Amino acid sequence: MNTPLDRYAEHFERLRLLPLEQHEAALAALPLSPRERDLLRDLLTADTDAGDPLAQVLADSAGDLMATRVQRLGPWHLLREIGVGGMGTVFLAERVDGGFAQRVAIKLLRGFPTREGLQRLRHERQILADLDHPHIARLLDGGETADGQPWLALEYVDGLPLLAHAATHAPRLRERLALFDAVLDAVGHAHQRLVIHRDIKPANVLVTTGGDVKLVDFGIARLLDLDTGQARRDTSTRVFTLGYASPEQREGRAITTASDIYSLGVLLRELIAGEGVGRDAPAALPLDAELGGIIVKATAADPADRYASASALREDLERYREGRPVRAARVTRWYRMRKFVGRHRGAVALAALAVGIMLASWSYALQQAHEARLQAARAARHFAGVRDLANRFIGTVFQQIVDVPGTSQAQRTLLDTGVEYLDRLAADSGDNPELLLDIATGYASLAKIRKRMYAPPAERIATAERALAAVDHADRLVAPQAHAQALRLSALTELGDAQADAQQGAAAQATLARAAALARAAPAADETFALAIARGGALYVQARAADAALSPAQSAALYAEAGTACERARALASTEAERVAADGLLASALSFRAYSHAGDDADPEHMAKALVAAERGLQVQESLLARHPQDLRHLVNAASAAGIAARMAERSGQFDAARAHYQRRREIDRELLRLDPAQPIAAVNRIVARLQEVQMEARAGSPAAPQLQALAEVARLFEGLPAELARQRQFHLTRAWFDTLKAEFELRRSGERDVAAAMRLTLLHDALRLFEEAAAQVALVPEMLDDDAQEAVALLRSGPARVHAALTAQDAAVRRGAAPQR
Repeated sequence: MNTPLDRYAEHFERLRLLPLEQHEAALAALPLSPRERDLLRDLLTADTDAGDPLAQVLADSAGDLMATRVQRLGPWHLLREIGVGGMGTVFLAERVDGGFAQRVAIKLLRGFPTREGLQRLRHERQILADLDHPHIARLLDGGETADGQPWLALEYVDGLPLLAHAATHAPRLRERLALFDAVLDAVGHAHQRLVIHRDIKPANVLVTTGGDVKLVDFGIARLLDLDTGQARRDTSTRVFTLGYASPEQREGRAITTASDIYSLGVLLRELIAGEGVGRDAPAALPLDAELGGIIVKATAADPADRYASASALREDLERYREGRPVRAARVTRWYRMRKFVGRHRGAVALAALAVGIMLASWSYALQQAHEARLQAARAARHFAGVRDLANRFIGTVFQQIVDVPGTSQAQRTLLDTGVEYLDRLAADSGDNPELLLDIATGYASLAKIRKRMYAPPAERIATAERALAAVDHADRLVAPQAHAQALRLSALTELGDAQADAQQGAAAQATLARAAALARAAPAADETFALAIARGGALYVQARAADAALSPAQSAALYAEAGTACERARALASTEAERVAADGLLASALSFRAYSHAGDDADPEHMAKALVAAERGLQVQESLLARHPQDLRHLVNAASAAGIAARMAERSGQFDAARAHYQRRREIDRELLRLDPAQPIAAVNRIVARLQEVQMEARAGSPAAPQLQALAEVARLFEGLPAELARQRQFHLTRAWFDTLKAEFELRRSGERDVAAAMRLTLLHDALRLFEEAAAQVALVPEMLDDDAQEAVALLRSGPARVHAALTAQDAAVRRGAAPQR
C-alpha cells in the first residue's frame, strides 16, 4: 500500500539521524519545492518533540480507531485502553477463538510506516517472538489493520512498575538487587540473541503480585547487523525516554547493547537511591563507594567504558553482594570533582580553579580521615574474611572434594575462584609477613593441585615461583621460622618438578639440588610434620628427576633416603590426614625404588630387592585404600602400585604372579571407573597399564588374537582422552608404544596357522605401516626415552626387517602354492 508519506520516507530517514543543527542545511540541499520542504521539516520536528501536536494526533488516532472503527484485530477482541506512550496506544484484549480464554496487551504502533518499514517490522516481529525467557513478556501475535497500521499482541502482565513495587515490597537492598538481577537476566538473554531493548525504564519493568519480574515492550528493539561487524543504526523510529537513553541514543549515533547497559545503570541508581518520581519513589538506601562505582561504570558517557555485557554487570553486582572486590572503579568525591572541573574547564578561571581545588582537597582529606577511622575496623574484618576464604578455597574446600567422584568441573570452578582471591591478596600484601606466608601456602598448594589436574608445566612453574617469592619477601622482614622453611622447601620442590616436566634440565637440576640441601639439614628439636614431610617430598622428587643421571644403585639409595624421611614424618603425624600424606609418599618412594633396583644388573639380588620394594609399596597403598575405599587418590595410586608390582614380577620371569597383580589392578580400575569415569589421571594410567600388560604377554609368547583385542580396547581409551592430555609431548611416546605393540602382534598373528593368505598379507602391510608411524612418533621426542622403554624400542627397531622377511616368505609361498610355515 502506498501512503502520502512514501515520497518523503527516504529523505526523512536520512535527515533524522543527523544532529539537529544540520537539518536546515540538509533540507536546503534537497530537490524539493518550498512546500514539500516545509512538510518534511514539520515531520522532523514532530519526530524529536514528544509534545508536538502532530505526534499527539498520531498517538490519539489509535484510540479513535478502537472507539469508532475497530473492535477486533485477528483473533483478539479489544476490551479497553490501558495506556498511551511514545510508540502508540495499548489495549487490553482477549482471545475470541480457539476455545480457550487468554488476555493480551495489544499495542497499536504509532503512525503508518512505509512499505519497507512494514517489511522490516514483520521481520523483526518474528525475531522478537522467538525471545523466550521467564522475565520477558512474550510477543504472541502481530499484524496490520485494514489501513496499514501495525499492531502487536504481547503477553499481558498485571503488575506494578518496578519502582512502585520496590516502594512497597522491597525495603531492603538485598530485595531490590534481587529484582534487578532478574532484569539483567532478561536483558542478557535478549542480547545473546542480538536484540536490543532500547527503552529500558521503570515503566517497562513490571512486577506481578507474586513477585515475578517481567520486562515488557520489546517492540522497539532492533536486530544487530553482524554481517558488517558493527551495530546497525535504527532506521524506522527514534523513540526513547529522555533520562534513560544513552548519550549515543540521544545524539542519533549507532545503538549497541552498550546503550541498554547505560539505561540499566540509570535504573539501578533510581532503584537504590530512591530517585523515582512522586510516590513511586522507593525509600533511598545508602549508596556506598563500591555500589556507586558499579553505577558510574554502567552509565559512563563513552560506551567503551561501560560494562561489556549485561552478564558482566550482573557478575559485578554478585561480587558486591558476596563481599568480594568489584571490578568497577571506586567512586570518590575527588573523582566527581575532577569530572566537574573537566566539564567546565572553559568557564572557570585558573586562579579560582586552583583555590577551589585546594579547598576541596582540604575538605575532602578531613572527611576521608574521619571516614577512614570509622571504616578501619570493618575493612580489617573484610580483608581477614577474604584472606580466610582464599585459603579455604585452595586448601580445605578443594582438598575435601578433589577426590570426590564427578567433581571435576566443580574443582575447576573452585580453583579459579581461589586463584583470583589469592592474586588479589598478593597484590595487597605489602610488608605483612604473616599474610605473605599465607599467600605462599596458597600458591604452594595451588602448584600441587595443578600438577594433579595435569596443568601445563609453565603454569605450575609460575605458581611455584610466586610461592617462593612470597617466602623470600617474608624472610627479609622477619627471622625464618619452621613454617617458612617448610614452605620454601615445598615451593622449591614443586618448581624443580615443573621445570623437569618442561624439559628445563639444567634449571630443574639446580633447583632440586638446592631443595635437597635444605632437606638434608639436621632437624631441630621442635621439627614439625610440615617440615618433615617437605624433606621427604624434596628427596623423592629429586630422585625421580635425577634418575637418568644416576646409576641404578645411586637412584635406589636416594629413594631409600626419601622413604626414611617419610617414615620420620609419619612418626610426627598427629592427624589421619598427615598419616595419609606420609604413607602415600612412602608408598610412591618404595614403588619407584623397585624400578631402580630392577635396573641394577651389577647386583645379583637386584630383582629380589625390586620385588620386595614393589610388594611393600603395594601393601602400603592397599592399607590406605582399605582406610579410605572411596578416595579416588588412593584408588589411582593403588592401581599404579599393583601395576609396578606386576612389572617387577614380569621382569623376574614370574608371569603368573604378574598376571595376578594385573588382575588386581583391573579390579581397582573398575571401581575407579565406576566412581569417576572422567578422571584424567586414571585415564592415562589405564592406557599405560593396558600397554604394559600387552607387552608382558608379548614377552611371555602368548597368542596374538587376545592381545589384538586388548589393543582395540586401548584404541578406544585413546579416543576418550581429553584433548589437552593427548597434545602433551609424552603422548608421542605412548602412541608409539601402542603402535609398536599392535604392529608386533599383527606380525605374530600373520604367522599363525589359522590365518588365511589374504588376511596374512593385510596384517603384514598394516604392521609395517604401524612400525613406521611409531618410529616417526619417537623421532619427535627422542630425549624422553628411558630404560623402561628399551624393550619396546628393541621391538620397534627390529620390526620392519622382520615384516619384510615375512613378506618375502609370503611371496615365496605364493609362488610355491603353499602357505609359509613359521
